[in-house]
This record gives sequence, C-alpha cells and structure tokens, in this order.
Amino acid sequence: MIQFENEYDPRLFDILLSDIDMKDIHVIIPRRLKINYLSDTLKEFNGDIYGIIFGPQLRLFCVTTVRRNDKIKIVTFLIDTGSSTTYISEEVLIAFGATMVDLVNDYINVKINSRATRVMMSRAHFKDVNVIGMSYFNANDIDAHIYSSKEIFHLHFNQEYEINQSRITHDLKRENVEEVELKRYNHEKKEWIRVSYLLILTLIGLYFLHKH
Repeated sequence: MIQFENEYDPRLFDILLSDIDMKDIHVIIPRRLKINYLSDTLKEFNGDIYGIIFGPQLRLFCVTTVRRNDKIKIVTFLIDTGSSTTYISEEVLIAFGATMVDLVNDYINVKINSRATRVMMSRAHFKDVNVIGMSYFNANDIDAHIYSSKEIFHLHFNQEYEINQSRITHDLKRENVEEVELKRYNHEKKEWIRVSYLLILTLIGLYFLHKH
C-alpha cells in the first residue's frame, strides 16, 4: 500500500478554495442556509436537498444531516462533481468522536441525508470544508438542477421518487382490491335480500294455503 509522507502530495486529491474561509464555513454560509453549523438534531433529513450558489467562484453549498451511531448533526457541504469521494472535515469528525490517521486510506461509514455512505477526511486546501462527491450522486441516483438567476440549486433523489411511486402503485392496487371486495359484498347482499324476500313470500303462501 502506498504511503504518503506529505499530505499535500500532488497525487492526493485537492480542491483549491481560495475564495472560501472559516468565517464562510461557520457563519456566512450557515446563515444563508438558515441553520447553525454542527448543531444537534433529533431527526435526520431524508428528502431532496436545496442549496445556494455562493462566492466569487460560484460554489454550490447545501445543508443536510450527518449521522454516526446515535448522533445526528446539521452540516454544510460543497458539491464537487470533480471529486468521486465524499469528505468531512476533521472538525466534523471530532464532533462525532472520530479520528483518522491515514489520510490516504482511512474512512468511516456515516449516513448523509439518511443514506449510508463512506467518507474520508478533508485535507490539503479544503481541510475545513465538507464535500459531497459523485459516488454519492451515483449511488443515490441524484439529479442536480441549478437555477443560476436565483443563485440556488436543487438535488433530487430519484430513488425516493421510485419508492413513492411503488407506494402509490401499491395503494392503487389495494384500492382496486377493496373496490372489488365491496362490489362482491354488495352483490352478495342483494342476493341475500332477494333470497330472503322469496323465502318470505313462500312462507306467506304456505300460511294462507294451510289456513284454507
């Protein structure tokens, strides 16, 4: 296994974020997204993700939840289609009580937006920034919709759509079964009334016949 002595080795993946600083990560971007960075929450996000286009380099930043074991935190992410890997910063790792020593090979399993994924630790020029990479997109069949004039974007999870469609189909089938059952019940009820009516007429006829 290759060992790198220098974490800034050019063979390591890197993102040059000269337009993003710690104040952006901790204050400005969270304020724009209306959240408190690294705050705790009791419930994971699980729907589509919405974000903003931020900074002079027009970076795509969004917010969602990260879960490890029983701890859930609200975290901002940079969307980077040039990265196959998803990264979380050392600060986020520490917040979850985790550490990584080998920046090249170490990873942990977490849930991002309620979906299991493998993450590595941010490093080099993006060491303070959390990054969602293309492997996460591919694994969850995500469509990205960017609205440049409004400086926002939208990540749509097609898997969720498929699940909802399956539920709708299931509900429709159940409704059809219930409708068939109702029709059969009504038919049987009408038949029972008809038979009961004929039986009553027969008994009345026998009564008068016996009386005479």
